[in-house]
Amino acid sequence: MATLTETIQLLKKSSIFGVLFLIIAGLLILVIFTNSPRSQDQKLLPSPPPNPPIKQNPLQSQPQIINTDRLQNIDVPDQLATYQAIKRNIGLAEAQSLATKLLITPTSPRVVENTQDGTLFVWNQGNQTLNLSQSNLRYTNGNIDENLLNLPETDIINIGQDFLRSLILLDPDLSLNTPKTAYLISTPVALPQSTNSFESANTIELHFEKKLDGISLVTNSPRSSYAILRITKGGEVTRLDAKLFESFNKKQAFRTKTLKEAISAVSARQGSIVEAVILDENGQSLELFQNLPVDLDTVSLTKVSFGYFLPDTTDDLVQPIYVFEGNFVKDNQNGRVVIYVPSLK
Repeated sequence: MATLTETIQLLKKSSIFGVLFLIIAGLLILVIFTNSPRSQDQKLLPSPPPNPPIKQNPLQSQPQIINTDRLQNIDVPDQLATYQAIKRNIGLAEAQSLATKLLITPTSPRVVENTQDGTLFVWNQGNQTLNLSQSNLRYTNGNIDENLLNLPETDIINIGQDFLRSLILLDPDLSLNTPKTAYLISTPVALPQSTNSFESANTIELHFEKKLDGISLVTNSPRSSYAILRITKGGEVTRLDAKLFESFNKKQAFRTKTLKEAISAVSARQGSIVEAVILDENGQSLELFQNLPVDLDTVSLTKVSFGYFLPDTTDDLVQPIYVFEGNFVKDNQNGRVVIYVPSLK
């Protein structure tokens, strides 16, 4: 029979072994957790950059009610990269080479130094204008032959794609965004009016997108695109608005918010309303009214996707965001709303 002293010594030894076992078990758990994929991701991915500089009209109020019941699930990657937009360094020779392709009788441009977008080259020749800076191009052409035969829509699209490919300063990797195609009735003295079909239009507006990792670039104006081209049914280009960046350099990747987190943010009115417009009978809204605030009561969100937000300045990173689209009714008129929500966390 063990004495009291032997029992005490046995308990002491058991306690020591117990403490050692707990220490070893704790170290094993720590090693396993430290080397788990989730822990590795947390160590490798730093805190995200500041939210992108999305601008909402300060007079635009948030909706009273935001309905998200009609939103469908989308694939959400665990992480997405950021990008740095690199402007071109366009000199006089390159500018004049482009003007030779666009203008009937190109002359020396007016040169404006040190604008927000670097050096600006300006041509204003009768019915033709060309403004060319380091990341933007705007061309208008009023020299239209009204007697040309109308072409099929597919031919007009081909003409537009060939025209863009002929301009060496434009990104060759642009894709046509068919849902954004607009049919217009244009006159020399008034803003174009929308119409509901190719047959009733005299001008076609084509939108071309630039994608990063399969995600389209978006700006603070959802109706804009990387390149917008207007062509008459006779096949003549009347207007081109395009971005001219040299490249987009991939930077750090960050974790993305889940779709549930993004929906919670938009429901809590933490998104930025970048578009709230009343639509005409053809589902179009004139540019003249795109920035006017709309008093929103109930908004029904119907679509969500990712976009890469292109800021106004290359000092800010190009970041992925959630793009929520929906509709509303105001004074018996249908409207469209677009809300941006930052996606990095």
